[in-house]
Amino acid sequence: MKSPVVWLTDRQYAALPIPERALAQAASKVGVREHGINAGPWIARFLRSVGLGVGYPWCAALVSWCLLEAGCPKERLPKRRAAVRDWVLWAEREGRLERHPERGRLFFWLDGAHGHIGFVTEVVGTTIKTIEGNTNKAGSREGDGVYRRERHENNMATHVRHGYIDLGGLSS
Repeated sequence: MKSPVVWLTDRQYAALPIPERALAQAASKVGVREHGINAGPWIARFLRSVGLGVGYPWCAALVSWCLLEAGCPKERLPKRRAAVRDWVLWAEREGRLERHPERGRLFFWLDGAHGHIGFVTEVVGTTIKTIEGNTNKAGSREGDGVYRRERHENNMATHVRHGYIDLGGLSS
């Protein structure tokens, strides 16, 4: 298995659990930017991984792509993985919803039909460090690229529905 990041050898990368490999995949894409709106070579690749063409919001597609690239079997993931609500419904059925952030979990929020999702990389007090797609420096859910961000737990609570999804136990 080939490491996507310079700080892990191929052997080290292959020995990691899937959530950690997915974080390495996400880290390797920090800096990817759209070309147009919800378009560009990498965004098209992320969207294809969930069966969509360019032009759609893609935060959930980045999550799906990273997990698939990390070696997670497709059948272990939500059947539909193109939207935040797909991930939340899957997490409910699988008993994977959590109330607290931890490294390797997904964070999400839903406000009616609109939502956002990404990877938790670190938790420091009430600050949640993330890697997320289709965001920007200001933290929009309709941004222009893949960014490392800092979010605060009290801001998460301003959304109608929010939480974390445990990815532990996904095996290749």
